[in-house]
Amino acid sequence: MKLSDARPPALLGVGAVTLNAAPSRFWRVLGSAVLLSLCVCSTSVADLTAHFVTGSHVVVPAYGYGGNFNNASVTVSIDPSRTNWIAWHDHTTPDIYGTRELVGSNDWLGIDDYLFMTITNPTGISTARTRMDFNTGSGYPQGTQAVIYGIAAVAPDVRRGPYAGAILDEAGLFTSFFDNSGAGDYTFKFEFWDGYYGSYRNPDVYLLVDAETVPVPGAVLLGVLGLGTAGMRLRRRQM
Repeated sequence: MKLSDARPPALLGVGAVTLNAAPSRFWRVLGSAVLLSLCVCSTSVADLTAHFVTGSHVVVPAYGYGGNFNNASVTVSIDPSRTNWIAWHDHTTPDIYGTRELVGSNDWLGIDDYLFMTITNPTGISTARTRMDFNTGSGYPQGTQAVIYGIAAVAPDVRRGPYAGAILDEAGLFTSFFDNSGAGDYTFKFEFWDGYYGSYRNPDVYLLVDAETVPVPGAVLLGVLGLGTAGMRLRRRQM
């Protein structure tokens, strides 16, 4: 059936009520139709947004190892009550590995070597400066690598370890901080550090936020409200 062939009043059970019926019956049916429409329109849809943090950055020092070689910040409006997960990644969408979604970097080291993250909430309170994406001297991951917010069952996984052989099922490192802070603008500060090698580097970095979008009333609800307006006008003319 084409959308143009549909008759919303009949589909919603309003077609059986004539406009010259008893007022109380008409408004009861119309009210039920509006509730049904609101239920249909209230289904949330996950919406993934990618926020650019910094481009790929490589430093080859003249001598010595270690040190802070790049810094970047991004501010994003976040409502934790509607957010599924937050993570950093080197692309605008998670990578697909079999049936898994992966974030971080597919490079076995991720950041060469690690980053410090500080998050400031809408009231100006900041987290402690916290290390992420850390690797041991042998390249094995240690601690949280890429997931910033969300439970492990919902957030993407991370691939790490020598030759990217390990799949890590991570929970967000700062989940409780967001849940206790509420909605508003959050600033994410990334500090990139090297500890072992003579060349320092980070890939492109994006902050990915997967959240539930606020439902927008659709054509069905607008049609029902239009029917109610028409009914009121017709009854006034008949009085």
